[in-house]
Amino acid sequence: MTRNRWTAVVAAVVLAAASALFFTCFERRTEAKYRGSSFEAQQNPYLAWQLLLERMGHEVKILEGPGDFSRGFPDVSATIFYPARRLTLGKERSERLLDWVEAGGHLWVTTWTLWDDEDRRPDFLLDPLGVRQFATDAPTEGDEAQTEPTTSESEPDDVQEEAAEDDGEEGASAPDSMANAWPGVRWDEVELSFGQGENRYTAYFDRDFWLETPDVEPVAAIRGETGAHLVRVQHGLGFVTVVTDDYLIRNDGLGNVDHAEVALRLLLRKGRGPQLVWILPVENWPGFLGLVRKHGWAVLMAGSVWLLAWAWRAGRRFGPLILEKPPVRRSLLEHIEAAGHLLARGRRDVLVEAARDALGDELRARRPGWLRMRPEELEKRLAGTAALQPAEVTDALRGEDVASSRNAFTHTIATLERIRHTL
Repeated sequence: MTRNRWTAVVAAVVLAAASALFFTCFERRTEAKYRGSSFEAQQNPYLAWQLLLERMGHEVKILEGPGDFSRGFPDVSATIFYPARRLTLGKERSERLLDWVEAGGHLWVTTWTLWDDEDRRPDFLLDPLGVRQFATDAPTEGDEAQTEPTTSESEPDDVQEEAAEDDGEEGASAPDSMANAWPGVRWDEVELSFGQGENRYTAYFDRDFWLETPDVEPVAAIRGETGAHLVRVQHGLGFVTVVTDDYLIRNDGLGNVDHAEVALRLLLRKGRGPQLVWILPVENWPGFLGLVRKHGWAVLMAGSVWLLAWAWRAGRRFGPLILEKPPVRRSLLEHIEAAGHLLARGRRDVLVEAARDALGDELRARRPGWLRMRPEELEKRLAGTAALQPAEVTDALRGEDVASSRNAFTHTIATLERIRHTL
């Protein structure tokens, strides 16, 4: 065997050994990289719960709002998840929803009001059932974990739960995804099982809220350090599941610890397979025009009538202005007659003042700069222009006895007219 062949064989052996060592020490794996919630998940905070139910064989329908209840309810074998705030549900729809539960339906709701809140709005779903929510900032002493037995054959196995050891009033340490999604929540970690010998599950709830049912005995409950966070009460042939928060089935909470398993076990009924599930994630608030048509039509009609009446009344004043009639000029004979009447009554002073005013108007129109002269300078200027003596001009403009006699009056009027014509 030549030297080149030996080199090729050694190289092949080394390459095979290196490849075997590489695949022995390393393995191929897929690394998930979080890119944030999709647009669909942002619009529907229960999208993960919807997809999980569909993969488990359930038929899921997403409602746009309480208005969809006007078209009817599903069969009583279905379950309606209503985690929204129920601000637009109303009393009539609440009563119809309770009638559906009474006939055998299952309703899952989240309560958003406090029983002892002074500004609390009536809860037409939970008030008739006697379920009340309270808020607490510290654990309730003596409120130990306990088991609530299931009293109906159509319900899940008994729920046994006990609160995990707490680290004080700050609450338990939740998984990172939940802690990052809701940084201001203090968590209550609960250990529970669904019957004797069953596996134990872990769930997290908001420790600052808890439920009480003083007038009714719940058929199942999940209690934590601060009280019950989930209760199920029977109403007729059906059941209403009430939770203090919806972290079990929200997108950021469903995949943590055992939330998905707990939610599925609470959904299923004995002896029943996949079922129809309605989910109402958000409420479709009516638009402004819809609210006006429903509640403000009377005010709108009254305003329209008032606007038409105002337009009709104000319309008569619109359009171009009507010009005033030009003043009728008197004839020369009327002026002469009026002057004769004044002379006959001895009112020569009125005619002299009128002649002086006419001369002043003429000066403002033709010689405005002369009016800034002193009276003596003006009178000399006028006397030179009209070829008169300054004394004559002074008497005509400022004399007081110019109307005392006919001769003086006539001379004054003639002087003023001469000055006016020579400007």
